[in-house]
Amino acid sequence: QCMLYEDFANKTKEQVNYSDNDSQHQNGNSTTGHVFKALQYLRKLCNHPSLVLTTDHPKWNSVQTELKESHISLNDIRLSGKLLALKELLIECGIGVSRDAVVSTHRALVFCQMKVMIDVIINQVLGTM
Repeated sequence: QCMLYEDFANKTKEQVNYSDNDSQHQNGNSTTGHVFKALQYLRKLCNHPSLVLTTDHPKWNSVQTELKESHISLNDIRLSGKLLALKELLIECGIGVSRDAVVSTHRALVFCQMKVMIDVIINQVLGTM
C-alpha cells in the first residue's frame, strides 16, 4: 500500500506542476475528471492494493517481485490495514472464532461503497477465519 501510494503521490505532484504551467488546464474543465479518477484510485488503494494493482499497472512487476521475495500473495490481508483491523474487530466480537467457544450473541453489519470490496472481505477476511 505504501509503495503504491508514494508512487501515486509523486506522479500526481508532477502532473500538478505541469498543469500549473499549461494554459489549457486553467479553466478547470480538463482537470475535473482527473481529480475524480485520482480520488477513486485512492479509495481503492486504501481498501486493498489488489483493487488497483492489475497487470496494466506500471508498478506491477516491481510489486510482484517484492511480494515473491516476502512470500506474500497479492490477496493477503496483511497488505491492507483496514482489513487487518476489520478481522481483529470481528474476532473481538466472537465472529470467526472456533465453534467450540462459548456461543456469542454478537453480530456485525459491514457496509461497503464498492461491491468488489465486499467480495474482498468475504474471500480474504472471512475466508481466513
